Amino acid sequence: MRVWVAGCSTGEEAYSLTILCIEALEAAGSSAGLQVFASDIDPDAVATARDGFYPPEISKSMSPERLARFFTPESGGWRVHSELRDVIVFTVADLLSDPPFSRIDLLSCRNVLLIYLEAQGQRRVIGQCSFALRQGGLLLLGSAEVPGPSEGRFELVDKGARLWRCIGQGRPEDIHVATRQRVGAPLVPVPQSTRPMAFAELCRRLVLESYAPAAVLLNRRLECLYLLGPTERYLSVTQGHPDPSFLGMLPRAMHARLRAAVATCDSANPLVVVAGGHSAREGRFNIELRAVKAGGEQLLLACFVNAPDVAQTTRTEAATSGEDTARIAQLEADLDATRSELRDALRDLEQEVESHASDSAEALSVNEEFQSTNEELLASKEELQALNEELTALNGQLQETLERHRTTANDLQNVLYSTDVATIFLDCALNIRFFTPAVRALFHVIATDIGRPLADLAALSSDDHLGTDAVAVLASSQPIEREISSKDGVWFLRRVQTYRADGGQVEGVVITFTDITERKRVHAALVAAKREADRATIAKSRFLAAASHDLRQPLQSLAFLHGLMTRDKRSVEGLRLATLMDRTLHSMTEMLDTLLDVNRIESGIVRPELRAVAIAPVLTAKIHEGCILACDGLFGAFRFSMAHG
Repeated sequence: MRVWVAGCSTGEEAYSLTILCIEALEAAGSSAGLQVFASDIDPDAVATARDGFYPPEISKSMSPERLARFFTPESGGWRVHSELRDVIVFTVADLLSDPPFSRIDLLSCRNVLLIYLEAQGQRRVIGQCSFALRQGGLLLLGSAEVPGPSEGRFELVDKGARLWRCIGQGRPEDIHVATRQRVGAPLVPVPQSTRPMAFAELCRRLVLESYAPAAVLLNRRLECLYLLGPTERYLSVTQGHPDPSFLGMLPRAMHARLRAAVATCDSANPLVVVAGGHSAREGRFNIELRAVKAGGEQLLLACFVNAPDVAQTTRTEAATSGEDTARIAQLEADLDATRSELRDALRDLEQEVESHASDSAEALSVNEEFQSTNEELLASKEELQALNEELTALNGQLQETLERHRTTANDLQNVLYSTDVATIFLDCALNIRFFTPAVRALFHVIATDIGRPLADLAALSSDDHLGTDAVAVLASSQPIEREISSKDGVWFLRRVQTYRADGGQVEGVVITFTDITERKRVHAALVAAKREADRATIAKSRFLAAASHDLRQPLQSLAFLHGLMTRDKRSVEGLRLATLMDRTLHSMTEMLDTLLDVNRIESGIVRPELRAVAIAPVLTAKIHEGCILACDGLFGAFRFSMAHG
């Protein structure tokens, strides 16, 4: 595999491509060899590339695995490993003038900067690339660079990578080498086995240098393809902008004749002679044009042949021929007129050529502008692609947000429908925005009523204050609740409150109708039960008042009898019984007083005052009394009650 990196600079691109090729061959399991050529016009840059030493910053742009395999750390930087360095051949070469390499599989021209060359320079570079690449080879160019009008020699492989494939064959005019004066090479001794070949080559070279005419191989556009012999004796470089074409190096007097000869020289007329050339060194000369066909392309071979000096012979014959003097004068006058006309024609032609050159320069400028615009368009395309990716990501986020909102809306709708609470949403103009199906129990409403005023609906309940309450809530933002009933006896708690959007802005009202029929029924039952309880309490109070009044009379009689019994102190047993009876009468009196106090408290006559009471002495006394009664066997019912207390 042969790779050529043209314009390699200090070698970074050459080493990078070599690393990629080595890894690709290893990944494919190929045993093919690899040879990389790297050329640049700058000798200092090529010397840096040959040295293969780079600063430590390259570790930031290269993976640790590649760095460890292809580079060796040294003081102050990294040096290319011999495995990588031995694959690359660095050389100083000019892509516009020096001959290219051949049979190349991959050619990189990313650093040649084609867009800054003139049209002719671009054609030369692309021609060199076409000649160097084998059939099917790949050409890698920089951004915004194209092979131009390559006449079907390249096809696009990857537009984004700026990669083209060579599909045509190299042509002879693709080779452009600089014109140099030939200097005879010194004879050197050659091995005995090659002496015949060396003698033949020496003979051929001496004959060509001594007797062969100078010649130039041209294409039909009169571009120099190859120069042979001392062409510098006949051709010269003019001042001003250089013109590398064959016409630009000839005297102007021969331009028109050469163009006419080129137009007539073809396979039917293979030899055309252009006479009238003059050189300061060689004198008069003629140009012999021969039609040549090479590789299916029509070429021209221009040979410079010295013409014999016939001026002296002509003058002698003119002097000895007196009768032809007048004829010669007439012919000279005609010749002067023809020359004048020819000069005028040549001047007009040169003006046309200059105009054409100006148009060509303008076209070149427009081409550069187009290439610059193309580069800007490519940059804009990349920006648009990045923007498109951002929009795609944003669209995905919006889709996710929309899906979440749709899910939330569905959840809220299911919540509203599942609660079976009649709900109506109104805007600030009291027009219907949304309602739940339970609203149909209160209003004659259908789905197409959304957007209609609420007042237009026929209500199934007696609610005359709905509209005024909605307006009041919009004005004050304070919720209003009312209990209303429908025609079938169902009670609802109607609540009107504000509808607030983001930021707390009021954008309407929300009206909810909660079924409170069961609560109303329970409330009515509670009121009836309370009324019955109040009546029972009144009856109980009356009973206690009557019972306490009725019981006090017997207690007074018992107290009187107790007084009589205490006067008789005849026995100890009598005294004990009298004491016990006194305690019993006192307890019964306290019980009646307590019943009367409880009755007064329940009837509201007396308001109780809460105080802290020491309960232990009271319980001790009550237990003591209960024990005594149990021992005496009296008041069994009271004893039973105290025993459970």
